[in-house]
Amino acid sequence: MLADHAPGLAVDVVLADRQSTADTGTAELEKAAGLLGARLVVRRMAMRDGTARHDPARLARAYAEIFEGE
Repeated sequence: MLADHAPGLAVDVVLADRQSTADTGTAELEKAAGLLGARLVVRRMAMRDGTARHDPARLARAYAEIFEGE
């Protein structure tokens, strides 16, 4: 786990793409985020063309939502 390699690392939010978590669900990721003291935010961020890239506008909206909530 990340915390094992960087024990002083502070993580507030873990941002995950909804499509990437569709198969396994979010329970394990939510648990891992919680162990880091973070909250999990799941949003659709993938490009609409099916490539393995983030859509810049979707990613920007997700970041804006996170930072506005802080």
